[in-house]
Amino acid sequence: MTKHASAQRLNPLSPRLPRPRACGFTLIELLVVIAVIALLIGILVPSLNGARDAARTVKCQTQLRQFVMASNSYSNSYRGFYGTGAWDNDVNEAFGPPDTHGWVADMVNGEYAIPGTMLCPTNPAQYSTTVGEINDGARYKPFSPAEVQNLLARGFNTNYVMTWYYAHTDRKNHSQLSDWKNKDKSRGPLNEKSFAISGASKVPLLADAAHQALDASDVIVLDGITYRTAKTLTDGPTVAVNVPGLGNGCGTQNFTDMGPAHGKSGRFVDEEFDTTRIDGNIGFADGNVQLFKDTGRRDGKWGSTTATLSGMQYNKLDDLDPNKVYSGWLTKQGALNF
Repeated sequence: MTKHASAQRLNPLSPRLPRPRACGFTLIELLVVIAVIALLIGILVPSLNGARDAARTVKCQTQLRQFVMASNSYSNSYRGFYGTGAWDNDVNEAFGPPDTHGWVADMVNGEYAIPGTMLCPTNPAQYSTTVGEINDGARYKPFSPAEVQNLLARGFNTNYVMTWYYAHTDRKNHSQLSDWKNKDKSRGPLNEKSFAISGASKVPLLADAAHQALDASDVIVLDGITYRTAKTLTDGPTVAVNVPGLGNGCGTQNFTDMGPAHGKSGRFVDEEFDTTRIDGNIGFADGNVQLFKDTGRRDGKWGSTTATLSGMQYNKLDDLDPNKVYSGWLTKQGALNF
């Protein structure tokens, strides 16, 4: 460096080169960026939620398919029977206690599946009413809290509901109008021989379960925390109808304990099942699983209304297509074979 240059650098009066402007955002630029990010989040989040809900619905369908296919495998080993009846501790409904009898016990003990690890991911109820009411009423045997926890740990739990067909097949006497779930008044667990009228592809076995509100009686308390419970068995042909040649007799199936557990309608249904869900899966005896929508009468369940056909009063399903879901008699030819 020359003396002249050194002197110029040290001279405080010498002219200085302009400093480059520091990089950065103005306040307006920053606000614009924030607005764009917020807009993108608003667009992407619903799409991501929708994709997540769709994935959970598919998972639910896959699990239901595994269960109904397992019931078919069971029937191949047990003379055509799809199971051992209702999964309950009630001596009037089930053929044995829930650790040895019923579809959940069939799956666990037969090593077909572990229902307690295969729950519907979007159902607000993650425990079965069977577990919540295991010591109520006339029961096969008592279960201590430790035994209940052991059952849960082994996979004896579900939030899918078993249909009355699966547990009881049909009534022995179609003119009887009481004790719908009494095993002694039904034909017993479903057998493949019972599909001659309906066909296996339309007979529902398992479905997304309707659930009770937290303030209802059907709850379970674990470690001091109260949880919703999922319905365990549909009610059967509970409504009497005027059947030609029979008079008042048992009607079509009551499917209200099956219900929507997926999707959201944006509208809260403030009824017994308090839900905003609108889609529900049903698994059928031949192994197919279908999705149905609660749009016929938006009430949070697969309900029905009274209708008339050829002078006969019957229960017409509000949301479920009768061409896809059979709701009539399985073992008796007559007016209610649909």
